[in-house]
Amino acid sequence: MAEVANDITQTAFAAKTFTTRVKDDGTPVTEVDIAVEESLVRLVANHRPDDAVLSEELGACGRSRRTWIIDGIDGTAAFARGDAGWGTLIALRIDDDVTVGVATSPGLSRRWWAARGAGAWAVQLPAAISGSDPQPLAVSRTDVDNPRWSVIPTSQRLDGWRRQVGSLPGTATGSAHDPLRVAEGALDGVVVLYGGPVGSRALRRHCRGSRRQVQRPLGWYADRRQDATRARPRDGARCCDRGELRRGVRSRRSSR
Repeated sequence: MAEVANDITQTAFAAKTFTTRVKDDGTPVTEVDIAVEESLVRLVANHRPDDAVLSEELGACGRSRRTWIIDGIDGTAAFARGDAGWGTLIALRIDDDVTVGVATSPGLSRRWWAARGAGAWAVQLPAAISGSDPQPLAVSRTDVDNPRWSVIPTSQRLDGWRRQVGSLPGTATGSAHDPLRVAEGALDGVVVLYGGPVGSRALRRHCRGSRRQVQRPLGWYADRRQDATRARPRDGARCCDRGELRRGVRSRRSSR
């Protein structure tokens, strides 16, 4: 799923021919966000037809104790601007527990993932070219004398005391995936000075063999306490039902 998403986003990001619009909640969305989510929904329907899907732009499809939660592009504003801080988020929730989480960022050439009981990992992308092996996320050292912090958004977009925080020594402009960089020890912390339209609760996971607690490795509302069957497509987006999805997959196969 991560590779499928990367293929779509990398191609579109390089071509820069996509369109962007502003949703009713004030956040941007591109046609690439929707294309990624539609492709991953079809992939789930093909390989796991009994599973449900909850995606940011398409809403909920199906009812199951297994729900795939997808954000086609996390960091859409950065993607639209041509910045590197964007990626795709994928999680699997079984009943009330998120058991698998993947964040893949072609823009940052990095992928992070975690599974319950199997630890948390990161790898440089593309792994086939870099030859790098996955590295476990474990205890990282906090540098008290030279702290490494990032602030989201940039200080130029802030005012008052928030701009002062964003201009403190040791801080740098952050991206949506910086909480993952904290998890792997590349940063000591991230300060987010704005709130999104949808609340989330922290996903806290201890890495195997680690005393370090990773907070919000997915960086969005993947683990919100909401029944996926009650979720609605956002901003008028339409999500097909399971029958339509299967028919669409079959029609595409027959047209090849």
